Amino acid sequence: MKIQGGEAAGHELLQEFLSHKLVRYGDDRNHPQKDETSGFSPCLHFGHISSHRIFKGIAESENWSTGQLALKTRGQREGWWGMSESAEGFMDQLLTWRELGYNLCHREEDYDRWEGLPEWARKTLLERAEDSREYVYSLEEYT
Repeated sequence: MKIQGGEAAGHELLQEFLSHKLVRYGDDRNHPQKDETSGFSPCLHFGHISSHRIFKGIAESENWSTGQLALKTRGQREGWWGMSESAEGFMDQLLTWRELGYNLCHREEDYDRWEGLPEWARKTLLERAEDSREYVYSLEEYT
């Protein structure tokens, strides 16, 4: 799959996401066969669109204002923003997990190696290594 680069392409991708994919993101984001992920990763990585612009686009599409922010969230992943379930799920990915990833990579020298994973993560991955999967993809399908 060839991805068009540049600012204009990043903004087109945002419009496509807002028009067609955001509404289903909450239900379908963890099902790669449905192709409902945002596709923003390369655009964000190469600076073709910013997380701020994506946030603004989603906020506008949700008719959101700061008055909708929750006063208390009780540690839940949804309910922070006062947006739709799909928008909140995407915000969790865009803001929370992306920022945690940056912080981890900044502080952990071996962030990209098995040894850089916390012990609990390695233990969980080893326990689940032989679990069967409904969908199995080859390396070639990812490249």
